[in-house]
Amino acid sequence: MDRVIKGLAYEGKVSIIAAETTKLIESIRKIHDLTPTTTAILGRVATISGMMGLTEIKEKEDSITIQINGKGPVRFDCFSSKKR
Repeated sequence: MDRVIKGLAYEGKVSIIAAETTKLIESIRKIHDLTPTTTAILGRVATISGMMGLTEIKEKEDSITIQINGKGPVRFDCFSSKKR
């Protein structure tokens, strides 16, 4: 089971977030039949966008969009995170 752990330290002055997304990324790899390198790239982007969504989105209607423009064989348009 993948999970996210959030915490505060030093009287709320330090925010800590850790995410385990191995199973999520493996599911994405299988669905899209990705190479190991592409899986690593996608995994990092998906994990970071999810973490940003958890920490930066305050209102239900807010969202974060991450766009990557590359010229190589890996071409991602964007990732979006929305509060649920």
